[in-house]
Amino acid sequence: MRQKSENPPPPEPRFTGLGDLPYQGRDAVRHDGGFAHKVGGQWRHLTATEFMRDVTSVAKGLVAAGVSAGDRVVLACGTRYEWALIAFAVWAARGVLVPVHPSCPVARLQHLLRDSLPAAVIVENERHARAVAGIRHEFPGLARIWRLDDSLGTDPDSGLNTGLKTIMTAGAYMDPSAILLRRQETKRDDIAVIAHPATTERGSPCAALTHGNLLACAENLIGRAQPLLDAVPAGEAGTLMHLPLAGTFGQSMLIAGVMARVHIGFPPRGSSLLHETRGFAPTILLARPSFLERVHGIEHAIEHEKSNMPGWDNLGAFNSATEHAIEMSKGGRRGLWRRVSHAMHGWLYTRIRDHLGGQVRFIVCSGAVPERMTHFFTGVGMPVLQGFGITETAGPFTLNVGGESPAGSTGRPIPGMQVRISSLGEVEVRGAAVFRGYWSSPESARTAFREGWLATGVSGRFVSDGSLVVEHGPRRRAHTVAAPSGTAPALPPPDDWRADSRRARHARPASAPPEEPRPPLPRSGGLPRR
Repeated sequence: MRQKSENPPPPEPRFTGLGDLPYQGRDAVRHDGGFAHKVGGQWRHLTATEFMRDVTSVAKGLVAAGVSAGDRVVLACGTRYEWALIAFAVWAARGVLVPVHPSCPVARLQHLLRDSLPAAVIVENERHARAVAGIRHEFPGLARIWRLDDSLGTDPDSGLNTGLKTIMTAGAYMDPSAILLRRQETKRDDIAVIAHPATTERGSPCAALTHGNLLACAENLIGRAQPLLDAVPAGEAGTLMHLPLAGTFGQSMLIAGVMARVHIGFPPRGSSLLHETRGFAPTILLARPSFLERVHGIEHAIEHEKSNMPGWDNLGAFNSATEHAIEMSKGGRRGLWRRVSHAMHGWLYTRIRDHLGGQVRFIVCSGAVPERMTHFFTGVGMPVLQGFGITETAGPFTLNVGGESPAGSTGRPIPGMQVRISSLGEVEVRGAAVFRGYWSSPESARTAFREGWLATGVSGRFVSDGSLVVEHGPRRRAHTVAAPSGTAPALPPPDDWRADSRRARHARPASAPPEEPRPPLPRSGGLPRR
């Protein structure tokens, strides 16, 4: 087997649970953190302290409603501030988050409910509310169903969704120390997220990701991007979150942002992302490849229109500026003439940056960016980060920064992550971000690992500098993203994670066939010790 691992190993972890992130002190980071969302067409900014207060209030509401340690909370919601608030509240209460995309079909949602047996469900649209109500009789342990109904408006004082205020009110009587105790009991081996595949097939397993998996992903992402983060002036790190939070990439970006105390804004759904980006002026841009191509295409179209007028060859100048930026990124000669030429093309680079708010220091892309676009934006002064990973690794395990790796590759392994190629050409990985099993499919969990290495289901090879080239599509769902991972687990995954103390509260209907007995998990939702 050919093998490549990246050193040095990741630093000693600072957190034991995701619920600790909103409560971290300012002393360890340079930025202020906090969130922002639009209320009445205006940005409403919340400090990190205000976010911590809201997380505590929602967590108390969940506990008051009967959510115990290890209980599942289904969240069928789009990307918005309320998603982040509820997710961290679930983790602070030591619950398990089951994220569902807002466009999820009714049949799939009902399958996810039967599979996860939740203690609480939070939805945002009427279609999902009816789907849950239609089968609620199957779940006697389902304590509450809440709806984030935008039609009811927002609270005039806090700007929060009225449905969210209902959750907070349920636990208003409770002392915050109850949440502190829950957080102190959380372990990195506790399950944090049940990541379901985008299918209704019952044979498709769902990955159970632990607090340690997701924390390792965020810790290593921050470590890999630390030089770029250090270049952002203190207190000015900010990004606009618009990617789906139901997926592991969006979750890894959110967790890393909170950990690094990046100010995170949520644009209104349905609004122009380019318009919102220009107005929010992020220093860290989260983007899809199509968005970057659109920004470049807008300027190309403007100069193409001008080229029909007599005088200066605008289109030729634009193309020349584009090629110059690409050559600068590729490490071409940077003598006096190259620097003078770069300054001569500054008119285009300034306009490109202005489209993005004028403050972007680097770009994290959630897809495979064409090589020319990678080098163009890097040459303009906004390095592009992109990598490759699958759901079972809680994010990417390779990362390419600013086109530093050869064309066609997904970058080198993240520090602390080990990657090898099997004798059959399959990519295998291990590290702290690698999951240890599936929620309700012990057989799939056993076959996913080979001698402690996760078989990704993708074919690949290494090139001369140790970068990974993915050659064939995955047998399981993979995503090309930018985020990292950690150190290797010592043992293969446990046999089964589905059965726990919650099952006794969800008696199956008498007509249902009996299930095979399964060993219970502790109430904390923890995993067997290695």
